[in-house]
Amino acid sequence: VQAPNDDLSVKQICYEIAFNVLKYRTVIVDVLNESHFYATFPKLQEVHQLVIILTFIQYIIEQPLPKDNVYHNEIRTILRALFIHKIHIDASFARSRIKLNAATVIHLLPEEDREEYEKSNQKDENAPPYYSRINRVKNSSDDVIGSLQQHFKFYPTTPDHTTLNKSPGFYRDSEFKDLLVFSHSLREELTGLAIVKESTLVLQERVLSYVISSLQGLIIRGYDIIQTHAGSGSLSSYLASVVDGNKVKLRVCGCNPGDIPHLQRNVNRQGIPGRNSHSALIPL
Repeated sequence: VQAPNDDLSVKQICYEIAFNVLKYRTVIVDVLNESHFYATFPKLQEVHQLVIILTFIQYIIEQPLPKDNVYHNEIRTILRALFIHKIHIDASFARSRIKLNAATVIHLLPEEDREEYEKSNQKDENAPPYYSRINRVKNSSDDVIGSLQQHFKFYPTTPDHTTLNKSPGFYRDSEFKDLLVFSHSLREELTGLAIVKESTLVLQERVLSYVISSLQGLIIRGYDIIQTHAGSGSLSSYLASVVDGNKVKLRVCGCNPGDIPHLQRNVNRQGIPGRNSHSALIPL
């Protein structure tokens, strides 16, 4: 899409998106194929490049888009398809991250591209926000938000993307009440806070909340949950924090014996009782 010649700001945004889409192209194509997007919407293969761009905007930078009625029919059709297929795409991104032990979607990029992407976004008003989960095992939502307000501006309602980056602060996610959204520029200050270091506030991506939300509806009392790949232990800790350890056991496989102490420390730091309680880490 060619930006209007007389609008330099729009042209700059378009060029930045196009440049970054190229970096994520392989990741996005793999996710679309693995989630069977084109098998579900075969006609959209004809506009494959546009699908990649809109997937990048929706899932990588999570840029809010204008209301539906401003779009060309082709774009509207793609956006609706992405919305319908959202759970599958989210799950595919999550699987990709687990396979590569990637802490965030950005970590799916090759190291050189990732460092360049993060550097270019440090002062970018369109940079994606950071997400953090309130660990309610250790403290209440109100107490954590109150503590954060001593350091950052709190938005009681969801601000637009530009406002959040021009006037750095944080707000509560509209869908997941224990998830907080922070301006990109607050990253270093946020990670230095005591409540983050002690895992009362846990840095994570929004997609992880979708995964846990989907799993919660499938948990049956008296049954064990088996996680087949431990990864960094973030998913294990999150899942263990939302199940009742007296009724459901979470057994985490796919870790080497040497990794168990690290995983156990991660679980303990988040206030989750360890082996033979909420979580049992089982080595291969």
